[in-house]
Amino acid sequence: MEGQKYEHITVMLEKGLNEKSFGIAISGGSDSAVIRGGDPSIVVSDVIPGSPADSLVKYGLIRISVGDIIIAINGENVENVEHEIAVDMLRSLKKCVYLVSFIS
Repeated sequence: MEGQKYEHITVMLEKGLNEKSFGIAISGGSDSAVIRGGDPSIVVSDVIPGSPADSLVKYGLIRISVGDIIIAINGENVENVEHEIAVDMLRSLKKCVYLVSFIS
């Protein structure tokens, strides 16, 4: 990761009336260091086809992809939280604003 350039963007997602999720799957967390040699970051592991996130990506309204690191959810830092805490945060929200870091 040394020498790589990271950029930060803010992404806003909103669930539709019948949507149960924003359409992203996450991995990682302080209790399950999955990637990057034990890094506890919360990472986007999938963007679900047909989901709110997928629709916004297709129309070029947001930029999010597999491997992006979620730094904060609605202003709350998640850089060192357990996986289930991050999942519960995302599930409990109707509208979500989060800060994402990605390799440019």
